[in-house]
Order: sequence, then structure tokens, then C-alpha cells
Amino acid sequence: MRGSMNEFDAVFKLAFDVPVEVSGRAAVEVPQAMKDRLARFAAGATTEEEREEIKKLVLAQPELIPFLVEEVKRLRATNNS
Repeated sequence: MRGSMNEFDAVFKLAFDVPVEVSGRAAVEVPQAMKDRLARFAAGATTEEEREEIKKLVLAQPELIPFLVEEVKRLRATNNS
């Protein structure tokens, strides 16, 4: 999808200043505790302190971005149903 940025790529590039190409990296197994934190973040159910921690974590581990994107898509699909 290089050359055409979807809305999630644009959000992550602006919010985290992470290169868009991370979406092409190999899938990484995300521990359940991390999935839970990312899901709360995607749903907007975190404190300001938690948001800052998760942003730093995602910057340090950009391989988490695909999971976060999928969680946002899942939430949007649920809310649009």
C-alpha cells in the first residue's frame, strides 16, 4: 500500500511519528496483557499517564502498530453495526 496512505497510517504517522512501512513487518505474537492495554488505549479508556506510556511503548516497539490498527478497526466495525 506504499504511495497511498490509509487513514490509520496517517493517524499513526501524525500521532507517533512512526514510519508507515512498519505495517509490512512480520507479525509478532503480542502477549495478552499487552493486547489488553492496547485495546483499552484504542477504545480511549486509558488515563493520560497510561496513554503516554503506551505511546512510548509503541515508539520503541513499532511491531505493535498492526495489532493496534486491527483493534481500532474492530471497534469501529462494532460501533457502526
